[in-house]
Amino acid sequence: MQMAQKPLKNTQIIIQSFVNSPIPEKLLPFADSDAINATLAKFGVAMYMQTGHSPSGWTDTNRILTVMEDQLTPFFKDPVAYATHAAIIQIFLTFNVQPHLKDPEAFITGVQKLGQQHGAIMNAENFDIDQLNVIAGFDQPADLPEVKYAAERGIKISRRDDYFMTMKRPEELPHANRVGKYEWKTVTAERITKEGFWFALDLVKLKKDLTASHVYDMPTPIFIALVTTFYASMYADAIETPKRWAAPALEDLFQKARRDLPKSAFKRYWRAIDLVVDGLRYQRNRRMSWKVR
Repeated sequence: MQMAQKPLKNTQIIIQSFVNSPIPEKLLPFADSDAINATLAKFGVAMYMQTGHSPSGWTDTNRILTVMEDQLTPFFKDPVAYATHAAIIQIFLTFNVQPHLKDPEAFITGVQKLGQQHGAIMNAENFDIDQLNVIAGFDQPADLPEVKYAAERGIKISRRDDYFMTMKRPEELPHANRVGKYEWKTVTAERITKEGFWFALDLVKLKKDLTASHVYDMPTPIFIALVTTFYASMYADAIETPKRWAAPALEDLFQKARRDLPKSAFKRYWRAIDLVVDGLRYQRNRRMSWKVR
C-alpha cells in the first residue's frame, strides 16, 4: 500500500514545489495562494486516481483534458473563476507535464479549445515554456548577447532552487581535433566545462551568496555563463586545460570574443575572465604556501 501511495506523495511534493516557486507570483498574480493550492491538490489527486502516476507519468492527453474539464465543471457559470482555475492548471501542466508529452501540440490545442468553450482565451504564449521560464526568472532572455554567445557554444545556465547547467554534447560543437601533441577528447571537454561552471559558483560565493541577483557588476547567471563558456572555449579552440592556459591561446580567444560580442558584453566577458585568472592564481599561491610550510 505504501509503494502504491508513492506517486501520490511525489505529486504532492511537485505541487508544493510549484506553489513555493516564483511561478505563481510571476505568472498567476491574479490567483491567491489558497486557490492555487486547493486547485492543484484536487487536480493532482484526480490525476493520480486516473493514472496511478505522478506528473511525469501523465502522458495520455485525452485523460488529462477529461480530468481538467471535470475539475472546471463547477465554474462553468462564473467566467472569471473558470478562467482563473483553468490558468492555474494550465500553467502547472505546461511546466511539469507538457515537456514529457509525445505530442505537446495536441495538448495545447485541447486546452485552448477547453478554455474557449467558456470564454477563457489561452494564446500560444501561455504554453511557450522558454518564455515562461524567462518571466519566472529561471532563465535569462535568449536574445541577450552573452546568452546567445554561451548558447552558440552549447551552454545554458538556469536557476530553480540552485543554479544548474545544460550543455550540448561537446562532440556536436565546433572544436579543434589536435593541437601539438594534445588530442581533443569528449570526456575532457565535458570535465573542463563542468569545472568552469563550479569555479564560477565559487567566485560568486566569494563575493556574495548564490541568491544575489547581481555579482561583479552583472547579473549572476550572466557571470556564471561567461566563466563556464571561457573554460569550454579554451579547451574547444586550443585544447588547453586551466593548468596549461597560455598567453597566445588567451589572446586568440579574446580577439574572437571582441569580434563576436558587442562592446558592453565584451567588457563583462573581460571582467569575468580577469576574475578567473586572479582566482586560479590565488588558489595556486595558497597551495604553494601550504607546501612550503
